[in-house]
Amino acid sequence: MQFYMRTRRDFVARLGTAMACLVAGRVAPLTGQGLDQFGSSAPPCAPDARLTPAVPRDNTYREGAPLRTSLLEAGVNGTPLTLQGTVSGTTCGRIKGAELHFWHADPQGRYDAVGSRFRGRQLTDADGRYRLTTIVPGATSGRAPHIGVRVRIPGKSDFWTAIFFPNQPLNARDPRFRPELLMIGRPDGGTFDITLNL
Repeated sequence: MQFYMRTRRDFVARLGTAMACLVAGRVAPLTGQGLDQFGSSAPPCAPDARLTPAVPRDNTYREGAPLRTSLLEAGVNGTPLTLQGTVSGTTCGRIKGAELHFWHADPQGRYDAVGSRFRGRQLTDADGRYRLTTIVPGATSGRAPHIGVRVRIPGKSDFWTAIFFPNQPLNARDPRFRPELLMIGRPDGGTFDITLNL
């Protein structure tokens, strides 16, 4: 009898948790989403999760960036920057194998228009994490310093966004700036998590 009651209580507790997620509208079968790359270490249901704002694609992006996690270039001096974060969907899952493209201007605000300087791409790991080593970019064409980001997930539309830096005077005048796009941390390192409507 004691064993039965303990099992029944466990069942009721688990049922309550599942119902809470259903009420919040966050439970969906992963197969229905077509995202077989969701990681195994999914975060808990988060009804108040805020989506990462998208920005329009611009002509600073170029195809053909190499696979690499460091954009450091020999002979280029600048403030070192280590950036890390996760890519997640709102169906409570970190996404492994998401392809992230990063690119930015050099310290003088110039983009490489012919090669791959300060351009690279990488895949998120099994826990949906990424890590990027580079330098802080300079301001260019009236834009605040920022890093362009393209997220590619098989079977889904590409997602374009940008990472901005705290305490930059040009942020207020950049038409693509949003407070939600600020890197969290110090000038030499921080985090930026990407949350998608998937």
